[in-house]
Amino acid sequence: MELTSDSGSSHQNGFRCASHIRELAQHSRLLTDWSLRYDQLSKGRFEGNIKEAWIDGIQFHEEQLSQAVFQSGKGRDKTLCLGVFNRLPDEARWMGKSLTLQDVTWSYNGGELMLQTPDHAAIQVLSIPLSLLSDIATELPNAVYSVRDDALASRIRQQITATFNSIINHPLQMAGRQARQHFKSDLRGLVFAFFDVANQHNTPVRHSLQKAQRVVKSAQDELCLMTHTSRRTLQNCFEIVTGQSPAVFLKNMRLNGVKRTLVTRHEPLSISEVASQWGFWHLSQFTADYKRLFGELPSQTLKAIHRLN
Repeated sequence: MELTSDSGSSHQNGFRCASHIRELAQHSRLLTDWSLRYDQLSKGRFEGNIKEAWIDGIQFHEEQLSQAVFQSGKGRDKTLCLGVFNRLPDEARWMGKSLTLQDVTWSYNGGELMLQTPDHAAIQVLSIPLSLLSDIATELPNAVYSVRDDALASRIRQQITATFNSIINHPLQMAGRQARQHFKSDLRGLVFAFFDVANQHNTPVRHSLQKAQRVVKSAQDELCLMTHTSRRTLQNCFEIVTGQSPAVFLKNMRLNGVKRTLVTRHEPLSISEVASQWGFWHLSQFTADYKRLFGELPSQTLKAIHRLN
């Protein structure tokens, strides 16, 4: 992993990037002020890249993910977060809804989120403190998780890309107070445009979609503890939110749990002990499944972590 940053980087102003990130657990921890869990769904070695910029508390970030990933957790507190894809080779799912390049996702004040991305996806997110929107925050739409509007999605992509280019190539452009005020005024205009589009799509969330989100969240928290629902309903709920069957999804979650434990553990544990903690009793089958998903053996994961440390 390669990490570079502006020496003045802080929660107010700065820039940093990390490239060639090999461990998904490390990738998820690099994003400032977000509480997210990442689980790999597709087979192969993971590699990620993150760019992050701050201007007066406004956060921009872009992440590139080589494998299909299921993200869950909470967004940044006390902010409005708008997200778009700038590379989307296949279907993505946000809170159970199918996404395209024309979709804008949003979360509000640390709200819960669930995002499933395909291989080789790239995501851009703008996070604006509610303190900068205090006079218009009451206009935030309710029960809208994403809106499909090509013009708005393109405008957000252009804003985020232009901001990164400006910070990287012309770092002094935002040094002046007046320049930052103009910049924040432009962002407020972008938020107004989002309000206009979102309020046109402000329809109640379907009960079936709410149930799907609850089922998957319960399955992640309690891994193998199923809710009282029929097999067909459970299958449909998982496929709505994750794009995978319950059996495949839960096995992938457990394998991700093993890898996360191997990467972050502090006390000495054998691979077999960690595997058994996550319900893998047949070591040879576990090893084959682990390599099939992550493109490496558990022992190779440990060696890579030891080299980093």
